[in-house]
Amino acid sequence: MRVSARSAALTGAIALLGTGLLAAAPPAVLSAPDAGAVFGRVTTSSAPLDTAWVYAYQIADFSLQRVATTEDGAFRFSGLPAGLYKFIAFKSGFVPAVVMLSRATAQATQSLDLDLLPAPPDESVAETGFWAVRERIPPDVLRDIEALGRQQDLEPGVALTLLPDAQFRAEMQATTGYQEGLDYGAAQVSSGRVGIDGRYGDVKVGLTGRFTELQADADIGLHAASGSTQAVTVRVEPTEGSQVNVSTLTNRMDTSHDGEAPVDFESHSVRWSQNIGSGRSDFTAHYVSESNFHRQGAFVPAEIPVASRALRVEGSYTTPVSDRTTIQAGFRYREMESEYAPSRRSFSLLPEERVEIFGRGGVQVKPAVVVEYGLYSTLRDGTLSLVPQGGVVFRLGEHWQASALASHRIDDGETFGVTDFTPIFYGDGEVCQSGEAYCYQVLLTRNLGDDQSLTLGAVDREFGETLRLYFNRDFFNRLESLFLVRGDRVPELQFGLTRRLSPDILTRIESNLASGGGGVLLANNRTYENQVQYLVTSMDTRFEQTATGLYVAFHHLQQAFENVNRRGIRSLSETELERLQFRVTQNLSFLRNLAADWAVHVNLELSRGSTPDLEPEDVDELRKRLTGGFVVSF
Repeated sequence: MRVSARSAALTGAIALLGTGLLAAAPPAVLSAPDAGAVFGRVTTSSAPLDTAWVYAYQIADFSLQRVATTEDGAFRFSGLPAGLYKFIAFKSGFVPAVVMLSRATAQATQSLDLDLLPAPPDESVAETGFWAVRERIPPDVLRDIEALGRQQDLEPGVALTLLPDAQFRAEMQATTGYQEGLDYGAAQVSSGRVGIDGRYGDVKVGLTGRFTELQADADIGLHAASGSTQAVTVRVEPTEGSQVNVSTLTNRMDTSHDGEAPVDFESHSVRWSQNIGSGRSDFTAHYVSESNFHRQGAFVPAEIPVASRALRVEGSYTTPVSDRTTIQAGFRYREMESEYAPSRRSFSLLPEERVEIFGRGGVQVKPAVVVEYGLYSTLRDGTLSLVPQGGVVFRLGEHWQASALASHRIDDGETFGVTDFTPIFYGDGEVCQSGEAYCYQVLLTRNLGDDQSLTLGAVDREFGETLRLYFNRDFFNRLESLFLVRGDRVPELQFGLTRRLSPDILTRIESNLASGGGGVLLANNRTYENQVQYLVTSMDTRFEQTATGLYVAFHHLQQAFENVNRRGIRSLSETELERLQFRVTQNLSFLRNLAADWAVHVNLELSRGSTPDLEPEDVDELRKRLTGGFVVSF
C-alpha cells in the first residue's frame, strides 16, 4: 500500500525521426458535444476558419491528437484524459494560437474558442508573426505543421492521433545541496539523472542513468569522507508482450579512519518476460554483494553478517485454464555466502542453498467472488518447509470490495538458522511473503470514482527469519532501519485515501502503524527480546491548475532489545528515530509557455534520534538535508 511515485517529477517526450503516420479515429459529431468533449470554434476577426488544424497536446505524457475544423470553424475532441494541455490552432497564412487548458477528469465537458491573426505579409516583420509564438509550440507539433503540405484528403472533424515512425522522450534532472551525517559532519551532495523512453517501429526502448556524489566539507582522521551511487537501467520490448530489463546499481561510502573498511553495496539483475501460447513466462536473475552495510557498533547481532554475496534465480509461468480460472507455477533458487564478525573476529560460512517450488491460482466462483489459493515448498539444508496460502475477494455492491488472505508455514524439522541479508525495503512486494511463519491480512476498499478511493486494512504476521527492514532507499540514509528477528509478531494497521478536494486539487494520504515484537536473538554473547514500533505516513498533493506538487512524509521508528535474563534492569541498543520530509515541485509551464517542459523542485529532510550505530551523546542532534534542482523534458 505504497505510493509508486513520491513526487510530481515529470517525464518528457520528443518525436525524432521520419514523417508522421496518421491513424484515424471515428468521425466526431460536432453538432451536439457529448459528455467529456472539448469543443469550440476557430475564427479570424469573428469569421469562422475551415480546414484549420487544432492540436491537443498533453504536457504530462506528451500524447498528441489533432483535428481539422469544419466549414463553420467547429472542432471537437472526445475522451481526453485528465491533465494539463496545450491547445494549438494553425492554418497557413495565419499566426498560430496557443492556449493552456486544465482538465480535472476525462468526463469534463469544456468549450474553447481560438482566434487567429493573419500573418504579416512583410518578411522583415515576420518575427512578430509565426516565429513570435514558435517557442511556445512543442517540437513534435512544429514538425507536423511543416509536414502538413504532404497530408491530403483528410476529413474535417475527424480526430487523428499522430504516430511517427520513431518517437522518443527524454528527461534530464540535476540536483545539488548539502546534508549532515553523524559520521562525516556536513557534506555537499549532488546528483543527476538522464532518461530516454521511446519507440522505433515496433520496438520500444528505455534507458535511465543516475548518479549521486557526496563529499564531506572536512577531513575525518586521515581521510575525507566521500560516497557515490551509480545506477543504469535498460528496458527493451522487441515485440508486443515481450520485455527485457537489465539494471545495475553500485553504492560506496568511505568514512574510513582507524582502519575501518568502507561501506559498499551493489546489485545487478536481468528480467525477461514473454507471452508464450495463452500464458506468460517470467524469468529473473539477481546478484547482490555487500560489505559493512549492516554496520557493527556497540550492538553486534550474531545473525547479521558484515559481508554477504547472494545469487537468486526465479522463473514462473502463468496461464488461464478457463475464462474464470488462472494458475501459476514457478521455482526459486538462492545461493548465499556470508561473513560474520562476532567479538571482532571474522569468519565465513560455507555457501548455503535454498530451492523453492510454488504454485498458486485464482477461481471466480461467482460474479462477485474470487477465491485465491497457493502452496510454497522450500528445501534448505535438508529441511523442508511448506507454506499453504488461501484468500477470497468479495465485491460488495458497485463501489466496495473486501478481501482476506492467510498463509501459514509448516516446518519439517528445525527452523531455518539464518536469513536473506539483502536489504528489504518497506512497501516492496507482497504483504505476506513465503518466508514468514504466518500472515493474515484483511483489506476493505471503496472506489469513489474520478481517481478517488479509500483503503482500510489490517495485517497480523510473525516473522520466521531475521532481516533488517529499511524505510529509505537513499544509500546515505541507511541508518533508517529496524531489525526484525525470528519469532517477532508485528500487527499493522493500514489506511489510504485518495480524494479530489476540488476540480484542480488531488491528494493522496497513506498511513501505516505497527507495534509488536517478542522474538529473541543473540547479541554480545547474550540473549535479547526484540520490541519494535513504527509509523509511516505521507501526503502527496497535486495542484493541477498550477502544475504544482507537494509531498510531506513522517517516519517514526522505535526499537529496544531487553535482556531476557535480566528483565527490567535496562535495555540495550534502544532506537528511536524520526524523520520529516517536505518536497515541492513546480512545473514552469504555468509561469511561461515553453517548447520544452521545465520543472524545479526543492527537498528538505530533518531527522533526529538514536540507532544501534550511534553513540548516546548523538541522540538529540538534529540532522538536515536540503537539496534543490530542476527537471527538463523534451
